[in-house]
Formats: sequence, structure tokens, C-alpha cells
Amino acid sequence: MEKSKLLVSIVLVVIILTASTTLALDPMGPPTASSKKGQLSAGAEYSYSEMDLKFNEGKYTGGGVLTSFKSKDFRMNRVYANIGYGITNNWEAFLRLGAANASLKNNNDVRFTGDSDFAIGFGTKTTFFEKDKLKLGGLFQASWASSDAEKFVNYTPYSVNHMWSDEVHIDITEIQIALGPCYQLLEGISLYGGPFFHIVDGRVDGKWHSLATGAFVGDESYDIDGTGRFGGYVGTQVDFAENILFSIEYQHTAAADALGMGLIWRF
Repeated sequence: MEKSKLLVSIVLVVIILTASTTLALDPMGPPTASSKKGQLSAGAEYSYSEMDLKFNEGKYTGGGVLTSFKSKDFRMNRVYANIGYGITNNWEAFLRLGAANASLKNNNDVRFTGDSDFAIGFGTKTTFFEKDKLKLGGLFQASWASSDAEKFVNYTPYSVNHMWSDEVHIDITEIQIALGPCYQLLEGISLYGGPFFHIVDGRVDGKWHSLATGAFVGDESYDIDGTGRFGGYVGTQVDFAENILFSIEYQHTAAADALGMGLIWRF
């Protein structure tokens, strides 16, 4: 039974990690520590999300001002390798290394689909209360990712002299802070979740070209700001063996929805 559970979880993670990817909230997992003092862990994580982002008043070559707009179709997937360490029995830290790409529409409804690029993150979890099957804890994590978007689809220019940005570089920084319980529902199965705070910051830099000649015209840039700050999440963690944990969760804010999962080995 244990072997079949492990096989199913590995197959699910491999299928998801090898699927086409797009920018997201990071997976959080239980908000409580799971590694004991001196214990190492390693694993794979994946997240997919769609969010609303505000592109603040931008600038372009020559000192002109670009109108602010909101993108309601900003998507991101992230794939990570996770390495963790138990600092004490109730406190652990972790590092993430992986890749991400982005897909968004600008204010002219032009879609940009990014290539996969580097992503890095870190975080810490602590358990501050534990009794019987209930744990309460807190989580802090931060990440940075970038993506170069050069393609667009489903776009008809307004005139042969219309200018458009078709080379875009995106940098995204995210911070998530969560508090909540982790409750052992059955042997080897726990439920977790709670409220969380989400901060998004970033920048988009693009290059303008003339549709008529293809010649480079100038640069543009926008600052990115998230439109939703507070949210909640819920998930389940399954212990397939004493030191093998699989988790899957759903995150929601007023401006974003995300699915996250991870498979972690503790040594």
C-alpha cells in the first residue's frame, strides 16, 4: 500500500513538472515546521497561478509617460528544487532553485509569452504550539524570477505605422507570510491552511519597433504592483512513508488564484 501511494505521487508530480509552464504564487505547504534539528530535506515543487497586476505609469525613450493599465490575464508557473534544514525541532529554513516563465496581455490586448528563465527563493517555518494532533505555526518566504517574452498572438495592428513592444523582460519579486494550523485528520493524512499576506513587486522593460520598417524605435518600462494583498489557502499533506511527504494546496486572494504541490524527502 505504501509503495503504491508513493508511485502514484511521483507519477503525478512528474506529469505536472513536465507540462508547459507559465508566473505564480509559490507553494507554501503546511505553515508549521516538519524537520527536526539537524535534519536535511530535499524535493521538488510546482505552482501555477493567474493574477491581476497593475502596471504603473511607465516611461519611454525621450522622457514621455505611458498610461497605467491593469493586466487581468497574467499567468505564471514555477518549478523548484527545494533543500531544507532543521535549525531546531520547531524551526526550519529552506532554499529553492528553479525556473519560471510568464504570459501576459498589455493594454492593447497583445499577448506576450515568455521563455523559461531562472527563479530562486528562500523561506522559514516555525511551530509555536503543538498538542495532540494539532500544530500551529507561521511561514515567511520570498522569491525572485525573471522571464523574457518575445512572442504575441491574436493581434491585428490598427495601422501599418502602428508601433508595438515585441521584446519584453519581466522581473518579479514576491513575499508571502502565512499563519495557521496543521491538523492530523487520519494516520498519515493532515489538513493545513490559514490566512496569508502576499506582496508583489516587479518591473517590465520592453523595446518598441516600427511595424512598417521593423526598425528599433525606443525603450519602455513599467513598475509592477499586485492588486491583492490578503488571502487564504487550504491544503492536505500525505505521509507516504516516515520521511516522504506529498502536499497539494489551493491559494486565493482578491486578485489571484494558485495551485501548488510538492514532494519532499527528509533524511
